[in-house]
Formats: sequence, structure tokens, C-alpha cells
Amino acid sequence: MNKIRQSPPSFPTGCKIETASINHDLKRIALIINLAYQEKHAYLKDNAERVSLEELLEMIRDPHKKLYLYLNQNNEICGTVLLHLPDTTSRINKLFQWIFPKHFLKDDAEIGLLAVHPDHQRKKIGSILMEHAEHEAFSTYRMRSIKLLVVLKALIVYYQSLGYKDTGLRKKFIDKTLRYLRPEWKDKVIFTILKKQSNLHG
Repeated sequence: MNKIRQSPPSFPTGCKIETASINHDLKRIALIINLAYQEKHAYLKDNAERVSLEELLEMIRDPHKKLYLYLNQNNEICGTVLLHLPDTTSRINKLFQWIFPKHFLKDDAEIGLLAVHPDHQRKKIGSILMEHAEHEAFSTYRMRSIKLLVVLKALIVYYQSLGYKDTGLRKKFIDKTLRYLRPEWKDKVIFTILKKQSNLHG
């Protein structure tokens, strides 16, 4: 796997990244995520919601999920990325972390919901969000590696340009109730699993 030394991302003057909370504009966040996915994924139903307000609120309250928001100079939310951390609360994990605090590496994190509002695309916001999520995963939370589940070939190429490698593993998009998928795409959408490994491992 590719080993990366991760440093904090740099921001344009006046821009910042915040962790989503109930005090942010949840309707704006949901709109950005849903617009981005409707635009990119032809296999989704028209106006299909990738995330509802209820799901977004649940996500924000989940201690294992960190939803990062990109805010521009006008304090407007322009993009999102989700860092999903594994549950490392088992007794054996706690023991190793206590004995080897500087060397303890946790299991895979997962990044998803990378979305940029159509009005703010082509401004490198997506890349900045990815850099931030990776820095948090590797440096703050000491994850062993990050994995992505990707469908579109163009996105696979994009993530590979960021250092992610194809693991050779595939996973079927399961949507039994057809909440997201068009009927003709049922059982035909396959995720490619990509991974980037921390330079702290190995």
C-alpha cells in the first residue's frame, strides 16, 4: 500500500474548515451533499436524497463520524467530507493504546460524502477537504489506513492521483428498497475499494 506523510492543508485567505455541529445550517449541508451526488451519479433516481436531515443529525451526533465543512470568505458552507472512524473501545485496543501510546495504530478509517456545491466547484475545495480528512485520520486519530468506496471511473482516477491504490476488492451496492437506485441499475452498481496507508505503519 502507498505510504503517505500527511501535513495539514493550506487554505485560501479567509477560508476555514469546521466540524459540523447542530449549530450549522443543516439544510444547506444536506443540499450540498444531495446536489453533488445527483449530478455525478446517473444510476441514482432523480431527486434521490443521499442524506436526509434526520440522517445528517444522527451522523453529527455519532462520536465515530466527523463531518468536515469548508467555509469560504463569506462564511458560506461550500463543501463537505465525512471521516468515519472505527470503534476502538474494545478492551484489547484500550490495553495496547495504554501500553504503546506513541505506536498504537487503529484500524481503517473510511472517507465518504465528499461533495462541493456546483457553484463552488473547480476551486480545489474537494482536494483541501480530502487533505484535511487525511491529516485528521493519520495524525490526530492515528489510523492505520483510509479506504474509499468508489463507483465512477473518473473518481477512481481522481483518488488515485491523490495516492490511493486499488485493493482489488469489490463490493456490491445493496439497495433492496430502491431508495437510491433506478430499477434498471439494481444489483449492477459495484464499488471499487481504494486504500491509502499511513506512513506511521510498517
